[in-house]
Amino acid sequence: MRPVWTAEEDAIVREIYSTGKPIKCGLDRLPGRSWDAVKTRAYRLGVRRYEAKSWTDAEIKILKKIWKQSGSIKSLSRKLPNRTYYAISEQAKRIGLPSGAHGNDQYLSWVDNLVTQFLEKGGAFTANEIADHTGASPRQVRVMLKRGKGKKFHIDSWRMVDHARVMVWAHGKCADEARPEPQTKSDECKAWRAKQTRKNSRNPFAVLMSQIGVSNVVEIDNSVRGRVYQQSMSIKDDEELAA
Repeated sequence: MRPVWTAEEDAIVREIYSTGKPIKCGLDRLPGRSWDAVKTRAYRLGVRRYEAKSWTDAEIKILKKIWKQSGSIKSLSRKLPNRTYYAISEQAKRIGLPSGAHGNDQYLSWVDNLVTQFLEKGGAFTANEIADHTGASPRQVRVMLKRGKGKKFHIDSWRMVDHARVMVWAHGKCADEARPEPQTKSDECKAWRAKQTRKNSRNPFAVLMSQIGVSNVVEIDNSVRGRVYQQSMSIKDDEELAA
């Protein structure tokens, strides 16, 4: 049975909603209550979320300064304690701050440098292979490759990986290799049969297995068993011991 809400808990719910901070910031004051429970209780009490306060000139000044610094928004949002990550992002759009200029490019600049240095050595690799060699995550590598596409990276070819076509990247400002047309069912069957043929050619017993038919298999009748001798392990006299 769920515990009944007390008057003290209702007062805390009203206070949390009045401050404008996220509900999770006040859950420690309501032990045993979940985020959904607090939200439902606030709805039954008729408590609504606070009206968003307008941004002050000081906050906008801090926001512009954050946008020019390196690092993620979440790591820099502590400078605006009364604003959430979503509120900061939306306000940046309203005042016309360019997307990504806050430091995403600078924050991932080390990934860009690693990818560039690695591909400059020559060769073509997939995003996962580049990530394995550089130590960056595949997602970060894909972001850098997409941003540098047509500028310093290009699609050299396509490769089948786990039944999917994957882009193979190389360094240089060149034309991208067009994506191949998808294979037909007939081509897929031919490729599968060729693969099976290569697989069987590596099996030294493949020819022997193909020559042995079902009719040549001899079944052994195990219904008739021979006599089984059992030696007793108990020693009764000295003669048996000597034997």
